[in-house]
Parts: sequence; C-alpha cells; structure tokens
Amino acid sequence: MVCAVATALFLGAGTALSSGTLVVPRQDFCAHLRHDVVSLDLPRVRFDQLLNVCWKWLIPLGLANLVATAGYRQMGAMSMKRLFQP
Repeated sequence: MVCAVATALFLGAGTALSSGTLVVPRQDFCAHLRHDVVSLDLPRVRFDQLLNVCWKWLIPLGLANLVATAGYRQMGAMSMKRLFQP
C-alpha cells in the first residue's frame, strides 16, 4: 500500500492514470521490488544497538557541533563589531 501511494504521489502516476497506460503498475512493481531488495539485503538492527550508537556517537557529535557553531557565531559577531566601530 505504501509503495502504491508513493507511486501515485512522487512518480507521476496522476498523469498516467488519465491516459490509461500501464505506467502505474510498472512503477508500483519497481517500488515494491526496490523496497523488498533493500529490506532483505540490510541486516536488522536491534534497539539496544541503536541506543548504543546514539549515546556513543550522535549525542557527542551533536554537542560538538553546537559548541563549534556557537564559537563560530561568536567570532563572527566580534569581527563584525570591529568593522563597524568608528
């Protein structure tokens, strides 16, 4: 069902429905095939593995990005003040 909706919304099935061609079933089959290949090819990830990645990598990277962005903005604000002082 999800592949049929994705075909109708994103692959231009609305124009093919009015012309009466076989474009929609072919696009829907391709979407189903792509979904099946990806879901069967990739291993399943357990919830505890996702939490492990989140705590060890994603949260520290996000905090480092926050600190780096704040430092960059602060340096930019200081240089802008120096430019516009008389």
